[in-house]
Amino acid sequence: MKIYRFVFNHYLVNSYLLTNSANEAVIIDPACTSASEWQRMKDKLQQEKLQLKAILITHAHADHIAGVAMAIKDFPTSKLFVHKDGETLYNDYNNYSILMGFPKQELPAITDFLTDNPYVDLLGEKIQVLFTPGHAKGSVSYYIPSEKVVFTGDVLFQQSIGRTDIGGNYEELEHSIQTKLYTLPDDTQVLPGHGDMTEIGFEKKNNPFVNL
Repeated sequence: MKIYRFVFNHYLVNSYLLTNSANEAVIIDPACTSASEWQRMKDKLQQEKLQLKAILITHAHADHIAGVAMAIKDFPTSKLFVHKDGETLYNDYNNYSILMGFPKQELPAITDFLTDNPYVDLLGEKIQVLFTPGHAKGSVSYYIPSEKVVFTGDVLFQQSIGRTDIGGNYEELEHSIQTKLYTLPDDTQVLPGHGDMTEIGFEKKNNPFVNL
């Protein structure tokens, strides 16, 4: 598997493009807010002749889903995965777009809801869905054991954690990190929604907000 990182919009959100040897692709959090930003990711898809199979959303805050409509417009057969608890936030996205400085846009319908399913089958992998609320309703992390990588959205960052003042809860976030993320192997790479990558073992020892 290859993993490409793109940094989009004024919140500097990390969007990830995952590909396999069969030329299939998955996007995690398309955060592009303009046609030019989306074109950067689209160019990679077209240059590599990739088939976009799905879009995985970690959580539905405006800065992480800003590019969903553009991606679905160009790749209409792609599935869109959102946790069931995040449906209201996704559908009320325009309220947060104003607050966070984004233009309003019409969002495509969610095709697949993540509930208690332990994984999704994509790219020939069983991608584990870890329910990690606290930063936002319906927030999830995506763990790929074979790659030793977890995509944490805005739950866990390098020596930091997600904010909880926009519909979040600190105790819930702390619980998610301790019981879902910190139970992963120490050498698991953390690819967060903002900032640089880190590792689970490092955060367990050095994260000033939640450590073991």
